Amino acid sequence: MMKAASRSILLLLALGCAALVCVQVSYAQDKGPVRATADTLVRGEINGLPVKNFIDHFQFNQGALYGSADKAIQYESVRRLDLIGHVEIHQDTLALYAPFATYNDSTHIGHATGNVRLFDRDIELTAAEGDYDMENQVARFRHHVTITQGKSTCVSDSLICYRSTQTSILLGHAEARSDSGTLTSDTIIHIQALDETTAKGHVHLTNDSLRLTSDWLFDSRVLGQMRARG
Repeated sequence: MMKAASRSILLLLALGCAALVCVQVSYAQDKGPVRATADTLVRGEINGLPVKNFIDHFQFNQGALYGSADKAIQYESVRRLDLIGHVEIHQDTLALYAPFATYNDSTHIGHATGNVRLFDRDIELTAAEGDYDMENQVARFRHHVTITQGKSTCVSDSLICYRSTQTSILLGHAEARSDSGTLTSDTIIHIQALDETTAKGHVHLTNDSLRLTSDWLFDSRVLGQMRARG
């Protein structure tokens, strides 16, 4: 066991930004009616389902949430809205950009795909695609996930955020790095409320004064402890 106060460089700032992303995305669960406009509105059918086609300069707002896209398709009977082309969604300091996004009001799940970019103040998250389950308050980002805040960066194959417990999980080729050092592992878990980080599988921790290789690593700022085994 080692004291984390002097030797831990687990980059909690960078991992914490993943938890912050989870908290910020959940704000999209706003109340009130959705107001939508476009240059042209055309009613029709797609695969037998009645739809509204919002053509050119689609814009919407719902309380503090607002956004735009080149066009949109509203599936009225299944309560689904597809946003297509140059999608932007904003709320407070949060901004999401993607080529395509969809929201199903029946399942309360939103999905964005194609070079998804999420910004909040000095935090930037990029991924190939992402989902947010508003009912369960769980965000999932997949494929080439990168989180950057200042000089700290986290990368992984995928990221899961649980808002209720403020837990962020980096899965697959996970790496957290900054000027002070680097942590790599198969999985990195950060619980923001407890200020705890756990790394599992092929753990490598490096800084100016420490070189550590193990199968499991636990760091708690509250307890002032770092533990490793394997």
